[in-house]
Amino acid sequence: MRPTFKLRTAVAFSTMLVLSFTMGTSAQRAVIHTQPTPQPQSRSLPPPPPIGGAAYSGVADQALCRITPGCKPPAPVINGLVPFSYLTPGGYVAVYGSNFNSFSGPGGKMQFSLGGNIHDLVDVQWADTSVGGRVPDNWNWPDATTVDLWLVRADGSRSNSWRVNFTPVYDIQVLPSNGIQATCPGSDIDRCPLGTTAGAEHITGYGHDAGTDHYVSTPLRNSWKLYDFDFTTPYLRNASVQPPSGFMNDYSYLDLRVHWDQDGGGLFTGSGAASAYQITIYIRGPKGYSWN
Repeated sequence: MRPTFKLRTAVAFSTMLVLSFTMGTSAQRAVIHTQPTPQPQSRSLPPPPPIGGAAYSGVADQALCRITPGCKPPAPVINGLVPFSYLTPGGYVAVYGSNFNSFSGPGGKMQFSLGGNIHDLVDVQWADTSVGGRVPDNWNWPDATTVDLWLVRADGSRSNSWRVNFTPVYDIQVLPSNGIQATCPGSDIDRCPLGTTAGAEHITGYGHDAGTDHYVSTPLRNSWKLYDFDFTTPYLRNASVQPPSGFMNDYSYLDLRVHWDQDGGGLFTGSGAASAYQITIYIRGPKGYSWN
């Protein structure tokens, strides 16, 4: 082989070695300085929705809630009163709404607050969307008022409160004559009070007599009020008696007036005059409470 050919071969081989080394180094540097390929973010599952309350939405939730300690269905909600409801001792009350049953089934308490005490209805009929019961009749309250009524489900969950009008059981009695003060002057002979509650008799020997009788009472207690009255005139001779004035229904006191007029004639020619009338006053108030 010629020297010139050997030299060219050696130069070519050396050049190839240099190029191979340079390319390998550049590739290593590219690998070293290249940013790592982005990896997908971890795909964690969202937390399960809470069971019960607002997230409770169907059979699946119910099945899961039944096996979850402490889990309850959504709180019971009262949406209104059934029209025949009458909150009074011995009366019946029914409400409608949702979520009245617990997992154990129907049942619970129907309650209202009055006078600082909580009262339970009895004979309660319970369904998931309606509940009704009877107000015990062995008690009473003197005033009509508005109270809060609610449900307590068998699992202890309490519903919203619903405003209900309470009405006492009323009794009607006659106001006795010893409960009033009477004044009835004006004739030769005057007698009052007469009758069950009020009334008077006036007798005139001769001449003209007239007057206005007045009847008052002390204020009635425990929400008792005037209710009605009866007025009768057993006899009138040469006399007239006007119906009572001043009676105020639903007032707590009596302030009544009766005007009468009669003429007995002359001393020797007259036949005398007389009048008599009777008034019965009725009062109404809560049964079991005294008016005085």
